[in-house]
Amino acid sequence: MKRLIAFIVFFGGLNFAFSQSLPGSWEEAQISKEAKFNVLYFENYPFTFKDDEGNLTGIEIDILNDFAKWLKAEKNVDLKLEFNKSGNFSKFYYNLKNSQPNTVGLGSLAISVRRKDEINFTAPYMKNQSVLVSNLEVPTTRYFNDLENNFCDLTALVISGSSHEAEMLNIKNQFYPKMRVKYMETPKDLLQLVFEDKNYFGYVDLLSYWAFLQKRCCTMKIHKDLALEPEYFAFGLPLTSDWDKPLAEFFEGGFGYTATEEYRKILEKYLAYEIIQSVELY
Repeated sequence: MKRLIAFIVFFGGLNFAFSQSLPGSWEEAQISKEAKFNVLYFENYPFTFKDDEGNLTGIEIDILNDFAKWLKAEKNVDLKLEFNKSGNFSKFYYNLKNSQPNTVGLGSLAISVRRKDEINFTAPYMKNQSVLVSNLEVPTTRYFNDLENNFCDLTALVISGSSHEAEMLNIKNQFYPKMRVKYMETPKDLLQLVFEDKNYFGYVDLLSYWAFLQKRCCTMKIHKDLALEPEYFAFGLPLTSDWDKPLAEFFEGGFGYTATEEYRKILEKYLAYEIIQSVELY
């Protein structure tokens, strides 16, 4: 009889532990030793993209795969990754904010104060510099006060929901009230239009600009003095997620993931030496 009571108490306590854990949570994964990530991604070369064979790859994909390996080795938790693409950044960000706890967002996400009220961020994995680009025929501009004269009749291009949208609208309010704004789906589309048509300009991440030039062997003008303050890229999590705990340990344990040989190899796999110096973290 005592054994029966002990058996009931043990399994009753186990069921209680599961009932206290959110489905898909890190807390639950530690008990079950398995988990599944709903990986939301916004396709943007070289962060997350499909190669010529149709395989999903990129800097963010490789880092996430390293996390899954680390989780198995250090915590004995099997993590399966289920990928779901969002067609544009606004949809990607909306879905991330409103997803279940076992969701992670790969979208070349720049950490910002505004976004910290809406989602959680992992530790950063890369630096970011945003640059203002235009067609070569546009006069070089060194001061925001000169935008209205030098960019007269030009239309600003932005990605809806991006940090560049907020920056561009702020510039419009302060320096160029008559600025026209046109929304684009992806950085690649934005850069293609700027390259083809002298009537457009826009902010892009330095890495997106570099990648575009590498693939198309073309050139555009960077207005270096109008570059924005450096930012940092990270993975995003819903506010309900508790996966920030193991991800923090992965990124920041020891000397940090960005100090590892694995991290450096990922950068060298996708980037040239001259751009690595500008974006890598130490």
